Amino acid sequence: MCGMMAVVEVDERYRIVLKAEVRRSFQVGRGDKLLLVAAGDELIVRKLPDNPSRRLSKLLEGIEFNREARGRAERWLLKQVESS
Repeated sequence: MCGMMAVVEVDERYRIVLKAEVRRSFQVGRGDKLLLVAAGDELIVRKLPDNPSRRLSKLLEGIEFNREARGRAERWLLKQVESS
């Protein structure tokens, strides 16, 4: 989002809090990684992409994968290959 600005305060433990508007606009949540870049006398904050394995874990949450499921998947794939 271009042009957004927000003033934040550093607390006694040197932490900053992102305002709700900023968190929503940039889809920043707990556990997300932010990169601080020094550029002269400026400090730039960039959101790092989600960890691919963490995203995959979220997508596959609740899906059971065992030998039986793998066997069914392999048989289904073989049928797909044979029929094409």
